[in-house]
Amino acid sequence: MQIRRFIRDDYREIIFCCVFSLLPFILIGNYLLATLCFIISFFVSNLIAFFTFKYKLSIETRISAFSFFSSFLLGLQDMKGTKESYDASIKYLVGKMETHPFDELLTMSLCPYDLGKYNCYFMYVLEKEKNNEAHLPSYCSLIKNLEKDISFLSRQKKDILLEKINCQLIVFFFFSVFSLIIILFPAIRNSLTNSFYPIITFILLSLSFPLIEFLSLMKIKGAF
Repeated sequence: MQIRRFIRDDYREIIFCCVFSLLPFILIGNYLLATLCFIISFFVSNLIAFFTFKYKLSIETRISAFSFFSSFLLGLQDMKGTKESYDASIKYLVGKMETHPFDELLTMSLCPYDLGKYNCYFMYVLEKEKNNEAHLPSYCSLIKNLEKDISFLSRQKKDILLEKINCQLIVFFFFSVFSLIIILFPAIRNSLTNSFYPIITFILLSLSFPLIEFLSLMKIKGAF
């Protein structure tokens, strides 16, 4: 399911990987080596792009979950009925998680939705509802914390897009410089197709793009 969605939603990323993975055929006269470069670069870079896509989906799911709970609490804060508030807020979870009718929630002992650190608060509201007291507590501070988390996650999602653009620009610059060197200095191209230089070229062209994407993913996840 996620792979199909990755192909559907991130097809531009797949095309980008394909185009730059084809460059070895232009830069190297050895077509067997160029084919190996293409296979490794294309599949490894798309694998990393898929992991980046999965990470972005997880952020979108958390944003939806927190938006649902925030909207639910706002409804209670505005003295709307608990079921009415729930039914108005469940739209945030459609397509993200399996949803449940409100009456079914009251029979559950565990939180049916992945709300992270807010699971216990959601169950607290349901417990209060069993005594018709869900509207009594003040949820202001909880709503503010949810809004802060939603804002933080939204910035993270935006940073993923910017980091992907930066990654593509770096790859474009790298291969542009490398291509110019090959075109302007034919002697270098000849050396790349002879002696031991094909091995160096193979490593450089097959792993440079995936490596840049991997470092970009680590930066997105806050590894450095």
